[in-house]
Amino acid sequence: MIGIVGAAEVQTVVYGLFLARCMDKTQLSFNVKEAIACIPNTSPFLKRLMEECLSESSKHYKKIIAAVPSLFQSPLLLI
Repeated sequence: MIGIVGAAEVQTVVYGLFLARCMDKTQLSFNVKEAIACIPNTSPFLKRLMEECLSESSKHYKKIIAAVPSLFQSPLLLI
């Protein structure tokens, strides 16, 4: 079970993935590494949180969030 702090982190990372998908110029593929690269440098807190939560060493969050990028591959998000 994820506590309140953990839930807030997960919610923020999912927002970061959404932002990254919107900022992605290729729109053809999307993965965690690309998502982190797409976070603008003007959001250093978000970029660092994404790196920490989605890194290889963070297996707890990685399992929860690893499937989320596939949600953003939907053709409905291709504008």
